[in-house]
Amino acid sequence: MSSPTNVSNMYTTSVIFLCLLVSICRAASLLSDGGPLEGEIREKRATFRRRRPNKIDPYDYLSTFGYLASPTSEGQSGPMGMISATEAIRNFQKMADIPQTGKIDRETKRQMELPRCGVPDSIDFVPKGLNGGGSKNRRSKRYIVKGRKWNKFDLTYRIVNFTKDLEESEVKSAIERAFKLWSAVSPLTFTEVTSGEADIAIKFVTGNHGDGKKSAFDGPGRVLAHAFFPKNGAAHFDDAELFTVYQRKGRNLYSVAAHEFGHSLGLGHSETKGSLMYPVYQKYKPDYKLSQDDILGIQALYGEPNGDGKTENDDKEQPTAQRITTEACREPFDATFSDKDGNIFLVGGMHMWKTSSDGVMDGVAKKIKTVYRGLPSNINAAVTSSSTGWTYFFKGDRYWVYNGQRLRPGFPKKIKRTGLPNKPDAALEWGGKIYIFKGAKYYEWDEFSGQVSEDFPKKIERNWAGVPTDVDAAVSWKGGKTYFFKGNKYWRYDDSKEAVDSEYPKNRAVYWMNCGGRSMRNRELKRASVA
Repeated sequence: MSSPTNVSNMYTTSVIFLCLLVSICRAASLLSDGGPLEGEIREKRATFRRRRPNKIDPYDYLSTFGYLASPTSEGQSGPMGMISATEAIRNFQKMADIPQTGKIDRETKRQMELPRCGVPDSIDFVPKGLNGGGSKNRRSKRYIVKGRKWNKFDLTYRIVNFTKDLEESEVKSAIERAFKLWSAVSPLTFTEVTSGEADIAIKFVTGNHGDGKKSAFDGPGRVLAHAFFPKNGAAHFDDAELFTVYQRKGRNLYSVAAHEFGHSLGLGHSETKGSLMYPVYQKYKPDYKLSQDDILGIQALYGEPNGDGKTENDDKEQPTAQRITTEACREPFDATFSDKDGNIFLVGGMHMWKTSSDGVMDGVAKKIKTVYRGLPSNINAAVTSSSTGWTYFFKGDRYWVYNGQRLRPGFPKKIKRTGLPNKPDAALEWGGKIYIFKGAKYYEWDEFSGQVSEDFPKKIERNWAGVPTDVDAAVSWKGGKTYFFKGNKYWRYDDSKEAVDSEYPKNRAVYWMNCGGRSMRNRELKRASVA
């Protein structure tokens, strides 16, 4: 017979054993569930599997992705407001490479429901009735370069935060492999940094994440990610999506990231199905390689690998003027702008001078009204969009829009509907966006909506180091330099350094108008080639 002490010991041992057994079972349960984090991911996967295709408002879609203007309280004030819904639908169908019926048919709806990038589509179309229509309006190349690029080849990136869908090592590997697609066919290199500033900041976010209401993510479904063109370069991924690696389920992070980094490097969307820069999500493919369309696009910006990376016109400064009058040497510019063919125009009073990217003046000064019929003299500012090819002229309380040298129907219009100030000082395109300068402030202007972007205007001194206020004119040049003119001086702004170059300002008449003779001009070109 057992003693009381032995019974007590056996009871205690049994209790301890049961406690251990319960703990083990509970731990096993947690392991099978994967814990709170794995449970969250499982729920996300379940949501992804049972999701229904987004119900698309076709006209909201066309507005969101740059085909149709968004109506404002005062009507469609932007140039895109002149495009009919039928034309907008055809332009979308052209980009999607589907039959151009001009109607919201079944195939068009299906295309709109596909998961895609959130960056608007940039298409080189001309509205019906302008330039005669027909095949002349179709571009010969299908990739799109957004007009700005990095002015260096060694770029850094930082993964600011991580998605819970994957291990950090998996995210890092997918991002690294995505960058390698681009570095393999260009002189570019990409180095990860884990703190401080980076050229390309990578974030996983949801909903309205600080890029404005138009750029808010929409949850699982249509928009997967978006990115900004140089020199912002940031890439944002919708963390409401289920990101995966090495599989076709969910959204393959490698595929999505490689596409977005194309935007971060300066490429727009391509209308070539199968190309990485096609706006619709490309499913995971083992051993994926860039299409020839993607390669041509990136090399148009940065050149071929193992070279110096120089592309045509990279080393060329502002063009040389010939046969300039004494008055032109003395008077400041009213405006300067470049056209889609790479020519620079210098505008003063009732005259304008056309220069080529070879630095040769195209004859003597011409009267503005003979080149742009209907345009008044003494304009305030001008700029050409690389997205549409349209040139905008501003004077007083009105603005004019030209396609080539033909005034678009419905123009001029009142500036007051745009949110821009009357009598702007200067205008330029920088980083794929149009900026308007007035006094000590500058505005970012969306040509598709015809409205000033959120959080603008801003102070020039805070974002354009060394640039004066009350400028007369401004223009961006292909070598990664932006020029600001005031009186008889000009400032050369280095886009990569985000500051005015040393030794500036310089004499506008001597170096731009050749008023001091070619010897001074040649000296400036030699300095610019090593700057």
